[in-house]
Amino acid sequence: MLYTTYTTSIQSTRRSYIWPAFCAVSLLASSLSGGLANAQTTYDIDCQPGKVCREKSTLLPLRALPRPFSNLYKSKEAKDDNVLAANVKAFFPVYVFDRQEMDYADPANPKGWYQVGSTTSQPLGWMQAKDVMEWRQALVVSYTHPGVGDEARKPVLMFDTKQALETLVGTSDRPAQANKLYEQIKNQQKPAQVISVEPRQFIDIENKFYILPVLGFKVENRFDDETRLLQIAAAVPQQRSSPGNETTLENMEFKKQSATGEVKAEGEVAKSLTADIVFVMDLTKSMGPFVELTKKAIISLTRRLIETPQVSKAVKFGIVGYRDSIKIIPDLEFTKRNFTPALLEGTEFIELVDREVKETKVDSKDYSEEVYAGIKEALDSTKWRGGLRFLVLVGDASAHDPGHPQNTTGLDALGIRRLADEANAYIFAIHLQSEKFSADWPATEKQFGQIAANKGVDKPTLASVNVAKPEEFESLPNLFASMMAGVITGAQKTGSVDPNFNVTSTSGRASTPAPATAGETGGSETASPQVGTSQAAPGGELGETAAQTVTVGKLGETAVNIPLPAPVPASVIQSLQNVIGSALVDYLGGVSGAKPPRDVTFWAMDRDLVDPKKKSLEVRLLINREDLSSLILALERVTDALATAELTQMKFFESLQAILGEAAKGQDINFEKAKKLAESNLLPKWIESLPYKSTILEMSDDSFEAMTPAQRSELEKDLKGKLQYYKNISEKVEAWKPLSEQDQDANANKVYPLALDVLP
Repeated sequence: MLYTTYTTSIQSTRRSYIWPAFCAVSLLASSLSGGLANAQTTYDIDCQPGKVCREKSTLLPLRALPRPFSNLYKSKEAKDDNVLAANVKAFFPVYVFDRQEMDYADPANPKGWYQVGSTTSQPLGWMQAKDVMEWRQALVVSYTHPGVGDEARKPVLMFDTKQALETLVGTSDRPAQANKLYEQIKNQQKPAQVISVEPRQFIDIENKFYILPVLGFKVENRFDDETRLLQIAAAVPQQRSSPGNETTLENMEFKKQSATGEVKAEGEVAKSLTADIVFVMDLTKSMGPFVELTKKAIISLTRRLIETPQVSKAVKFGIVGYRDSIKIIPDLEFTKRNFTPALLEGTEFIELVDREVKETKVDSKDYSEEVYAGIKEALDSTKWRGGLRFLVLVGDASAHDPGHPQNTTGLDALGIRRLADEANAYIFAIHLQSEKFSADWPATEKQFGQIAANKGVDKPTLASVNVAKPEEFESLPNLFASMMAGVITGAQKTGSVDPNFNVTSTSGRASTPAPATAGETGGSETASPQVGTSQAAPGGELGETAAQTVTVGKLGETAVNIPLPAPVPASVIQSLQNVIGSALVDYLGGVSGAKPPRDVTFWAMDRDLVDPKKKSLEVRLLINREDLSSLILALERVTDALATAELTQMKFFESLQAILGEAAKGQDINFEKAKKLAESNLLPKWIESLPYKSTILEMSDDSFEAMTPAQRSELEKDLKGKLQYYKNISEKVEAWKPLSEQDQDANANKVYPLALDVLP
């Protein structure tokens, strides 16, 4: 969490400058006792000949951001015949190797030169001080998923000054005033002091890498949740500015693009829509009575989808089974197994499920299973296509937490969720509840809920089903299949995809005549799904005896009605509608060609200006492999020390000292002077400079002693889960992005945008 206020930021109406020589940062760190401590740090830079400059307090390389239309010179002479590269990429990080002849008497027009390079290995040339801004903390932001329906947020508005944004945020009628600005943009007008606006199409930083460096920010305390006003620069890899091509509301083409209405897809993009649905299923002995029920539901879902010719080729299926650790229980045969690395069309899939998917006859050591291993296997070993990606998790038991001897991945539920986000996979979790194992329900609900907390959806896409009532379970895949069939059939027949499609439901008696399914009704064309709000059956709880009919669209003028064996709660209907809509938004953003604004500096709020409960910008740390490796090494020792202290009754620092002695790495740590971990020099210095809350940095002997055994266990599990997540990132080659052409093959200089909420 960020608590930084830049106190010496100098602004003009067109540009914002940071005063490098006297820039100070106020860090507010929350202590374990709940008090706030103020600390002020002045940056001290060390530049050695031929080496990249580093901040003495953090040991991080000093980086800077070139301004638009700036030149790189061979030497310290601003002459045309001395230009090494004209119009370098604006606001894209370069490394500083030297600073000479600096003069900040006029902060808006500083004098002097920066020697810079695209990597930390060697400098390339010189840039004028007026053409660069120092960027010290490597913090960036990314756009959050915009959501759909009632959960959708407004696009980010980008203001030219902090004062303009503060004025809007501070007005008593802020929502109305903000909506007026959006209305002006919709009418292709440029509101005063609004530079640009976030594109309507979602741009996922995991797939379309961009850089939004944070230059400064102010905490805004007027809302219920902590909110920040951010000063941001915008850059896009491999792109340079060109006059007339600016991504601002001054540009007529960009203004017209920003005025478009709802996010939709037309033509071939819509008609080529595909969906991959992979079931991740518990195949342990406790699932014995439910495996056949689950297989029946899977087969029913598949048949419903493939009965429509337009859908049968567009949807492919897969299934992954999970059990428990075969290192502990070898007779289980497998911990996880992907039966379909290459996804199958409906008929083949039905045959495979019926033939090969079976529960084990061997008892597990305990009730919890390797849920995380099954999901990770599905994400990693499935040959996904480029369309929608869904996982349907079906299980009756919780997962082993990190540190448990039967946890084979080392991950926790939040780490699995992050991996799913990176893979653009959306998860629908079904918890099969048996009264016999009700003691395990809370743990399973919590884990399944975290796993199914999909991008763009406020609540987890989770349904809990009473296993004594199989018709309740059967309704869920029927509903999911019907929604998917309606969306894909409509896309193929009308050439239109709208993420805000309509689903309505009504209750009736079981004697209601069976309505037509998608593809069975007459009518020449499928109407594009309409925008609307789902309406639930009265009551809306699982267990009602009345039948339920769901309308998912139209064929011609005839409604496509789907009968369900048992009513589905309104919340589940809405959640499924939202998760499919959010997946569509993600897909449309990927194929749209939309690009984020670039080559501008602006001020924006990290929450929706109309509804501040909705998060619009997520703060991340741009980290390289060396930084991540140092964090992994330090956390391994901290987690070992926590475990040793708990086992041996040693004090925390005594345990840590013993661990370091065994590692024999030669750290110079003075445990007599260090009162908390942040003062021990064990964790990387750069992490101490980040303005976010950290229990680990504040850890001391006293705070460790004050923790209950349950709190210590939770802390250890949390750290182990994050540690494994870091290792997964480190090993994932495609996750690391080059910042320049020179970095394409230089792994050491590639970066990853790590979200602050996964830091220790």
